[in-house]
Amino acid sequence: MQESCFRKLVAELPWEMFRVKGSVRFQDRTIMLNFVGGKAEWLPWDAESETRLAFIGWNVNQAETLGRVKRCVLPG
Repeated sequence: MQESCFRKLVAELPWEMFRVKGSVRFQDRTIMLNFVGGKAEWLPWDAESETRLAFIGWNVNQAETLGRVKRCVLPG
């Protein structure tokens, strides 16, 4: 994941997206994202080397959200 892109995505999530959790692989490290109620916690994570995220929300445009996530994926 491109870190600046992904951090912007998380910062701009709609209030209807009330939970995102999982590992996120950046170029130089992997973190555990714990996003609840508009607040994000970014923790070091050594257990997973792949991005694996769960999104929980209500009346969220799924296609738009997934499109934004895909735009943050680095080629490779």
